[in-house]
Amino acid sequence: MAGLGLGASPIADFITTWLSCRRGHVRCNQCVPNVYINMTKIIGIVLLVVAGVVGYQGYQKSQSLSGKVDASFASAATKVTGETKVADHTWYYVGAGALALVGIVLVAKKG
Repeated sequence: MAGLGLGASPIADFITTWLSCRRGHVRCNQCVPNVYINMTKIIGIVLLVVAGVVGYQGYQKSQSLSGKVDASFASAATKVTGETKVADHTWYYVGAGALALVGIVLVAKKG
């Protein structure tokens, strides 16, 4: 701990553990890229799971009575005004697709 300039405290111990690699080296330049690659893949997997949840919520909303009414009003408003109106559940699908795309890119990304 003396090398990092931190005193002996629980917070300093946490920081040292956080900066350490799996082999116990503090600020190991050889191990940090491996930790980065693993963290990138973990974030990608989390984004894929979140995309699945958001997509499922969009599906549930589209199948509900309020979702069907919203889709009907959006369709009617498009015919009346000529402007494109989009039902709310469509944005769930768009968001899920964007999250899934970013997640796939992060998981497939090589070192």
